[in-house]
Amino acid sequence: MSHRLPRRLTALLACSALILAGCSDDDDDGTADQTTTTTPAVATTGEGGGPSTSASTTTRPVDPASEAAMERAESLNLNIDDFPSGWQNLPQAEAEVGVVELCSKVDLETHRLAQARSDAFSFTIEPGILQASSAVLIVDDEAAAVDLVEEFRTDAFVQCATDILSRNTDTYTVTGSLSRADTDPDLGDEAVALSGDFTITPTDDSPAHTLSAVVVAIRKGDTVVTFNTTASDRAFEEETTRGLLTVLDERLEA
Repeated sequence: MSHRLPRRLTALLACSALILAGCSDDDDDGTADQTTTTTPAVATTGEGGGPSTSASTTTRPVDPASEAAMERAESLNLNIDDFPSGWQNLPQAEAEVGVVELCSKVDLETHRLAQARSDAFSFTIEPGILQASSAVLIVDDEAAAVDLVEEFRTDAFVQCATDILSRNTDTYTVTGSLSRADTDPDLGDEAVALSGDFTITPTDDSPAHTLSAVVVAIRKGDTVVTFNTTASDRAFEEETTRGLLTVLDERLEA
C-alpha cells in the first residue's frame, strides 16, 4: 500500500538532492548573505497541474571581472528542458553552504571565480520520488580544481558528506553511508563518483523510507561540476541518470 511522504520528510529529500549545492529544511525564511542572489522566478507545472514557480540560486562574484565566469557557470547547470517528460521544478530551497564549503580544505574564498546552483528537479510516482540537481564551481587556478576533485576521493571528505546526509531530527532518524565507486566515470578531464543507501525512519512509528544517493564530481580544466541525484522508495532510472551526466559532460566540452 502506498503512503504519502510527510511534508518535512519531503523537504529532507529535497535537501538530499542538493547535497553539494547547500540547502536548509528550516520552516522559517532566511536572509541571504551579500553574495547570494535569486534570479527571477520561472513558472512551471506544480502539483495537481497548477502553476508553481522556481528560481536558480547563484553565488555572484564580488569582482565584476568575474561576470563572464558567472555566465559560464550558469550556462553549464541543468535546467528543466534537460529532463524527460514528467519531471518538475521543486520549490527553491534556501541556499546555505553545501558539502564543498563544509568538507573541502581548498581555500574557496581565495580561488573561487564563480559558483552557480541549479534548481532541484523531481519526478514522483507514489510513493517513490526521484530528485536531481547540479552545481558549478569555477576557480582561478586549475590546480585548485584538481585538488578539489581529489578531495572527493579521501575518506575524510566521504565521511563528511555522509554526515551531512545523515542528519537526525525530532521527526526522523537517518542511517547509512556513502562510498567511492571502484571505477571513476569517463567524464571531463577526470571525475569521481560517490554513492550510498540510507534508511529514513520516522519517530512516530510510521513506515521507514529508503533513500539512495549518487554524487558525481566532473572536472574540466578550472571548472568542477557536481551532479547530485536521489531515489526514495524506488530505484534510479539509469537511462535518465546517464543522460543527465552526458548533458553536463557535453556542456563542459563545448
